[in-house]
Amino acid sequence: MPWAALLYVGIFCPPLCAQETTDGSMIGPDQSPPPVVPPAVNQAAAALNIQPPATRQPIPPPPETPQAGQVLTLQKSNLAPSLPQAWRLKALLLFKPNSNLDKNSIAFMRVASPYRSTFAAIRKILNTNNITIDAWSSSSGHILLSSPNEKGGVDRAILALKQGADGGNNDGNAWTDLRVFCDKNNRALTLAQLKSALSQLDATILDQNSKPDADSL
Repeated sequence: MPWAALLYVGIFCPPLCAQETTDGSMIGPDQSPPPVVPPAVNQAAAALNIQPPATRQPIPPPPETPQAGQVLTLQKSNLAPSLPQAWRLKALLLFKPNSNLDKNSIAFMRVASPYRSTFAAIRKILNTNNITIDAWSSSSGHILLSSPNEKGGVDRAILALKQGADGGNNDGNAWTDLRVFCDKNNRALTLAQLKSALSQLDATILDQNSKPDADSL
């Protein structure tokens, strides 16, 4: 190699220098740097920083529902009396002298007719005046009436009949006592309305007695 080329290499291409490692030691150009080791982690200290998850309350089971073809058995409970039982009890109280029923909601009548004829005549009058008979018992003399009111509900009233001492033996001396209970808050089925309708009892009884095919229970 000419001397000029050697001079150029010596000036512009300096020899490779040693390198400094991360720990401050020097390595030559023909040596590989030592591997980098990550700092040690204190496992015990790291474990102390981990918070255990909070204990969750157990999820309650879903409400029992019937499976296909299965019918659930309901538990018996102290329920309020149903409507038929409630109105029958009130009908019985109508003939009790010391009942707690509102006296202003009760009308008293005595009809000079046997019990069976009076009962049949009352049913005919109620049908004529478009008053619905929800339930009745000829043996007890109880009748439950209803009429829809303007608020979308139903007004109800109760009739109770009781035959006189000779009502079943001597028609000439027979009579029937009648009690009418109608709540004072009723609007479509009032006590005055029922008293007006039942005022036709005598005429209705005479009319049905004059016919050979009179209504009978």
